[in-house]
Amino acid sequence: MQKQISLEINQNQELVPPSSNTGAQSTGQRILIDWLAFTVPSWVDIFDVLGIPGREWVPIDTKALGYDRMFMHGQMKVYQSDREDMGSHCELSGHACREYEFFFDGQWRELIKRVRNSNGQFSRIDLAIDDFDGLFTLEQVEQKVKNSELISYFRKGRILEEFNLSDKDNLGKTIYFGSPQSRIRIRMYDKAIEQLLKYQSSLESEAIQQESRSKVSQTQRTINKQLREEGYRRERLEHSQIWNRTEIQSRDERADSISDYILADLPLGQVVFGVLKNYLNFVEPSLTDSNKSRWEISSFWLVFLGSVEALKLTTEKVQTSLKKIKNWVIKQVAPSLALLSLDKNLNVNLEELVEIILFARNRLKKRHYALLQAS
Repeated sequence: MQKQISLEINQNQELVPPSSNTGAQSTGQRILIDWLAFTVPSWVDIFDVLGIPGREWVPIDTKALGYDRMFMHGQMKVYQSDREDMGSHCELSGHACREYEFFFDGQWRELIKRVRNSNGQFSRIDLAIDDFDGLFTLEQVEQKVKNSELISYFRKGRILEEFNLSDKDNLGKTIYFGSPQSRIRIRMYDKAIEQLLKYQSSLESEAIQQESRSKVSQTQRTINKQLREEGYRRERLEHSQIWNRTEIQSRDERADSISDYILADLPLGQVVFGVLKNYLNFVEPSLTDSNKSRWEISSFWLVFLGSVEALKLTTEKVQTSLKKIKNWVIKQVAPSLALLSLDKNLNVNLEELVEIILFARNRLKKRHYALLQAS
């Protein structure tokens, strides 16, 4: 009999992606941290907690979340305020989580431990459960929702689907359980389609830039764009890769509970199993019993829950290339370098920039040299 963990105050499989443009895994399931946000007291050096020196962060002239200053390192964000009661806040989106793991040897237990040892509190932790076997489909879930064949603590849900009004297409859909303000919220979507859409968007951007450099006529650009769009649409319709993602968004004390489980080094799948079992169950209608609470749980949901229960927290093996790093430098680092070159007081010249690069070679690690060998 499967044990049940509740988060009502209650609370390994390493998968390596094949060579593909989406970076998705082929088979199995895994659990990742896909969003992490925390706040530490103002007297704590938040950059020290993160393990990334403050001098490596770029100050951004913006005010957000009520703070006075923001700093960025790639997609990672830190907010600070002159008010001592605000503390320092860090926000790692899904992309930033992958950056932390890859570029800075992100060890989540160690980071969470440093946050807790600094009297920090977590305001949000998202767990992503990736299924590469297709243990259930979004169509199954959608049908259950529309037929009201589910038992849930959530009062509201949403099904969001984007349509191409002129042609048949596959733009994906997202199913939400719970409101944005809920301390626990669940969403399900086709991650493979999401990645494919991002990849196609990147291709389209490159194509437009190339046409601009080549001074292609506006008439030819319109024709080229129509041909490319038709190709993208066919690719989406023929899409067959399985990568279903179920995300659990936890806030405030629920996020703190998740951090406690991670520090305890328990199989995080047990926690996820408990959350899902407690908050959401799809059931099979009975012809003889009108009491939904006595209906049997759907077999696809039992299989999925059983596959998740034994999983431990993993990190995503991000497919990174020197080309991606170059693009990252152009987008994220180059504006800061340009700013330095314009400052008359600093008087940074090309020779000094070369010295900075040569000095940074001492900080390269095995994974960086592995990228050189793979290129």
